[in-house]
Amino acid sequence: MLQKMKRICALCLALVLVLGTLPTVALADEEKTSRTPVQSILDFTTMPRIAEGANAEGNQQNKEKVRDTVLAAGAVECENLFLAGNFEVIVNPGGYQGEGWFTQKVSAAEGENIQNAALELGYYICEGNTPGYLRVLVSADNKEWTQVFEDTEPNGPAFYNSRKTVTLELPFEAGQTELYVKVTMAHFATYEGAGVAYSKLSINTLKEVVDSDKPAHQCQLVTQTNSFNSLTPGEVTAAEIGAVDESNMMFGCDGMPLLSSRNGYENAYAVWMLEAAEGEPLHDAMLTIVGRTWWQAESSKNDNWLRVFASVDGVSYQQVHEFRSTDNPDDTQRFTVDLTSVAKGYGQVYVKLEWLVFDSPHIFGIRSVTLTGNSMGLDSSGGSTRIPVANSQSFTQLPVGSVDAATLGAYKSANLKFGHNKTPLLTASKAGEDAYVTWKLTAAEGETFADCYLMLIGKFSYVNADKKDTSTLLVHFSSDGEKYTEVKKIKPTEKQEDDRVITIDLSAQAYDLTEVYVRIYWSSEDDPAGMGLRGVALVGNVGMTYEEYLPEMEDRVITDAEMGNDPSAGTEPGENADPTAPATDPAGTEPGSSGNEEADNGWIIWVALGAAVVIATVLFVVLKKKKTSKDA
Repeated sequence: MLQKMKRICALCLALVLVLGTLPTVALADEEKTSRTPVQSILDFTTMPRIAEGANAEGNQQNKEKVRDTVLAAGAVECENLFLAGNFEVIVNPGGYQGEGWFTQKVSAAEGENIQNAALELGYYICEGNTPGYLRVLVSADNKEWTQVFEDTEPNGPAFYNSRKTVTLELPFEAGQTELYVKVTMAHFATYEGAGVAYSKLSINTLKEVVDSDKPAHQCQLVTQTNSFNSLTPGEVTAAEIGAVDESNMMFGCDGMPLLSSRNGYENAYAVWMLEAAEGEPLHDAMLTIVGRTWWQAESSKNDNWLRVFASVDGVSYQQVHEFRSTDNPDDTQRFTVDLTSVAKGYGQVYVKLEWLVFDSPHIFGIRSVTLTGNSMGLDSSGGSTRIPVANSQSFTQLPVGSVDAATLGAYKSANLKFGHNKTPLLTASKAGEDAYVTWKLTAAEGETFADCYLMLIGKFSYVNADKKDTSTLLVHFSSDGEKYTEVKKIKPTEKQEDDRVITIDLSAQAYDLTEVYVRIYWSSEDDPAGMGLRGVALVGNVGMTYEEYLPEMEDRVITDAEMGNDPSAGTEPGENADPTAPATDPAGTEPGSSGNEEADNGWIIWVALGAAVVIATVLFVVLKKKKTSKDA
């Protein structure tokens, strides 16, 4: 009995201890989740320009207008400032006007304290005889101030300057609920001697490491691809490019199908965000962009840049890479930036691409943005579990003459020939006649494409130099075999080799699709022997081993006898042409079939059925009459 009583007492004590800890646990969870992000943003570039007046009285009146404008935008203080600039509207005290400043304030949500605080500034400091300065001070009560930042270093002469950016982690005391930030500045030259373009003050952003013991190979692969090929030319919104924020961005500048800044000499940016699966951290994160970082005007090639910033809260960013101009105009280049150092351990990552170009904006443009996290999560070895698929075709052993889609292992084709003028290449049938071939690739059952590559092997040159400008080999992409988008334009070069390999990365276009269609389109007034293919490979889900799928090709010498056996030789123009030749607009809807499909003979069946009905009706009437007369 005594033993039972002891057990009961022990159980009661354990229960009391457990129940006693429950409120503490609940409180801890509540503190962890009760963090409401608060932000104050002053974007001076969107405010009306209010510059210095004609005299002291005009200056004072304009300063008061600026103060009213800035206070209306959310500031709590603004003194001795104008809204003017050489590149964009910025807030600054004007030359020789002394020090000016503005103050921002943020307050934690009711019942909460400040858990973290950050300030992001976009600002200018230019060269001059007496450089300007910019300082940042913080306070808990708008009275006692502590300086946390100062910049007196110019960033280049006024009209060749780029905006500076800085993100500051701000100090605060335990239990503090309000935070003031004062930005002061002065200069003695042009407007950008010292001035602020924007100021973002944030507290209590959700910047927490994900508490998880899951190893990398057990975390779910997450990825996001935004392709811009189908955008309507013009300025874009964040939603249209799959971003969470953007400024001064445009698609199709100067007719190029690229996303870029809308103007030269103007900062522009776009921000994308990638989240890990619920409850999981990011063990790795990668950014891939397809586009180009070119220069057109050599005088400004060193002034162009595209910077990559990463953040785990969308507020405090750090630069992870910078692209500068190169002399490569190819706009299908693939660039990869590792974001792991910033994103590792967190549940999300924000990526900001920021442009400044002192040339035509389309020189620094992108076709797509891909964010990938936990790429090791595909299996324990880090490799892809998706089944590789490929359509590899070698044309070196084709018979001389016209070819159809079935012979090429293609989906559709028109006006193609092998062996034109004893040239062992697949080409258009004749000069001045457009031709095409479409290949289709389907992912394994139940899978989608993670990557896709097209490799063209052949000759991409000309025969007659005076006609080379008429020659083009276009590559089009489609997700349904109906609507196509141009992804590559190949123009002839002086190289006459017929074994050149051109690789086109279609991963951004193909991602998450179950089937893809790729169309190669010939258009030229030149001899067809100038632009032709020896082979082609369209592959998917093969990773970086795509070159292993190149078809085996043999050297081929076409004899006179083979040319004599060409059934298409000597025919009148158009006699052997596919009646479903491509439409005039090669980037539009897929032209008709290649002619290798079965003819549409449905009308014969209907005529036969109609005749049978008529005959049956006549027989029925005749027999009925006979029967009636017999009965009579």
